Amino acid sequence: MPWCPVCKCEYREGITNCYDCRVPLVDSLDDINDPDDAAEENAGAQMYDGLEYEGFENEADPSFEDESYSPKDFENDINEAQASISNTFVKKADQYQEYLFSAYTCMLVGFAGIIFGILNIAGVFSIVSAEFTQYILLGVFILFFIGGIAMYSKSRTIKAQIGIENKKIDSVNEWLSENIDKSTLKSIKDPEVSDEINYFNYCEKVKEQLLFSIPDVDPAMADSLVDEYINRLLD
Repeated sequence: MPWCPVCKCEYREGITNCYDCRVPLVDSLDDINDPDDAAEENAGAQMYDGLEYEGFENEADPSFEDESYSPKDFENDINEAQASISNTFVKKADQYQEYLFSAYTCMLVGFAGIIFGILNIAGVFSIVSAEFTQYILLGVFILFFIGGIAMYSKSRTIKAQIGIENKKIDSVNEWLSENIDKSTLKSIKDPEVSDEINYFNYCEKVKEQLLFSIPDVDPAMADSLVDEYINRLLD
């Protein structure tokens, strides 16, 4: 009878993979060469499960056979997740506030540090005694101040774009309110799938219609606004 090398469960003949650990079965527990390898393979499979968006087939089905999953596949999943995060829509108004706060913080710290460094070099006080360290410290604070100025300049550029973006957001919300209602979602709904999958389908279908009608909308903005609108519609 086959055994799982990780959880040590016994299975009937014909089953090739452990339903819980998602690793190949062995004919005997004596066939296990390195328990650590099996544990690592199990950990990788569990991490893969965490990345699955819609889930796997029913694992209680004896006909289920595990697909090979290499470290390269796992790396690709991580890259896709990171790309999804990097594409998250952030309003220009929020970006402006973040850059402005960071700019003021860096300039304040830099200015205070420059004053401290000059007074320390001038001998007003001697908190840092090594001359080389004094100049290095002063240079760091100067870089802080310059970085703050650069971020302030960036914040001004972003501020100039807020009005344009707000008009685009208003046009998208207006299109959604005029073209999408509960009857639209009802026509998309599939009664044979879960509410979570239906919600995903709502967002995808509505986004497709939106981008067809207003093609110059940023896809990340469309994702965010459609998600917000459908949430309000379903409440």
